[in-house]
Amino acid sequence: MSHFFHLISVVALLFIQIGHSNDIDGKPILVHGAFTPVEVWGDVDHRLTQAGYGRVFPIRLPSVGTVTSGRQPDIDAVRSTLAAELASGKDVVLVGHSYGGTVVGEAVKIFRADAAPSIPVRRSLLYRKYARPPPRGKILGLIMLSSYIPYTTEVTVPGSRPDIRSIAPSWFNFANMPKVTPDGDPALPPRTLFFNDFSDIRIAFWSPKFSFSAFGALNATATYIPYTGDFQCTYVVTDLDNTVPPAWAQSFIDQPGAVWSVEHVHASHYSMISKPDDVARVIKKVAGDPCCV
Repeated sequence: MSHFFHLISVVALLFIQIGHSNDIDGKPILVHGAFTPVEVWGDVDHRLTQAGYGRVFPIRLPSVGTVTSGRQPDIDAVRSTLAAELASGKDVVLVGHSYGGTVVGEAVKIFRADAAPSIPVRRSLLYRKYARPPPRGKILGLIMLSSYIPYTTEVTVPGSRPDIRSIAPSWFNFANMPKVTPDGDPALPPRTLFFNDFSDIRIAFWSPKFSFSAFGALNATATYIPYTGDFQCTYVVTDLDNTVPPAWAQSFIDQPGAVWSVEHVHASHYSMISKPDDVARVIKKVAGDPCCV
């Protein structure tokens, strides 16, 4: 009889845990942009960890601070973590900031079969814990955070994208090839371009941490567009952004065939630093967190 009551207690405890657990617990994979240190994700990482998301995965892109011959090392850096999480049964949300959105888009090309349906399939704690082998994870969504991403024509019309040197904004500095730096326009210093909602102290802290990006990575041509229906995609417009201004962001959103959910954060380009709570909220929403749906 005592064994029976023990069994009942264990089952009851499991169902209590199910009732208080997040059915969709997407592990965030965070991908920074060009010139940018991975540490920019620190405050968002902390907030997600404190909210019970367990491990968060900020990815360090090889093309920042190192000369790489193309974009593939960056893509592989994201894919290695993504593949491991999916294989272990973990659902994931990928967040690409600025150039990182382009990397995320390429990284998921070989994982289209792992895209979550528009109505998420909720898997119970019991199923996740005891299924043998563990169920394969799903990609719950892609978040393009003030992202510089390829237009659809870059893939659908081969050869249509010109060399980046002919289309880049004035602040791209190509004088020290193959290293590209963001100091090409004296009228657009980091204070104006990146950090226009930062305090002087915060600007002084972050500015020295930025580095060059490899020309080969920035100039590579995209081979896949993820936002035409294969994945649930969210574009986050940062309303004070002088790097990817709202009008430019809207040009990505308004393309024929593009399928987006759109969020706004009232911040500059580095919203994960100046408004980490708002960025974390968007990630939680895409992950299916009951707090933000």
